[in-house]
Amino acid sequence: MQIGFDSDAMVWSSLCDMYAKCGNIDEARYIFDRTVDNRDVVSWTAMIHRYFEDGRREEGFALFSDFLKSGIRPNEFTFAGVLNACAVETGKQVHGYMTRIGFNPFSFAASFLFICTLSLGTLKMQKRSLT
Repeated sequence: MQIGFDSDAMVWSSLCDMYAKCGNIDEARYIFDRTVDNRDVVSWTAMIHRYFEDGRREEGFALFSDFLKSGIRPNEFTFAGVLNACAVETGKQVHGYMTRIGFNPFSFAASFLFICTLSLGTLKMQKRSLT
């Protein structure tokens, strides 16, 4: 009897995550790209977050865009990570998308936009006080 891991999304997601955590994000993406049939919200979110953690924001946003086209619904963890990597203007766009697909506007992911905007306002006030 053979035990195959080809269809086990958790194994592939964990392997991909392990490579990314060890600093080899390109190898993680290689594995991610070969697991098209096994991707779920967890594997998409983990790969997107690894790009952001590695400072590769453009690739993270591009992958998030691909995720939205995949037909799999993002969860609050996905949005929290994307919003964390966003500038305020992009954050507003992501928040608008969350609202359109029915996410609770008071969820922890949505509340990040408020925190980000509040921080930006504080920075603007600090800048004004210095000039």
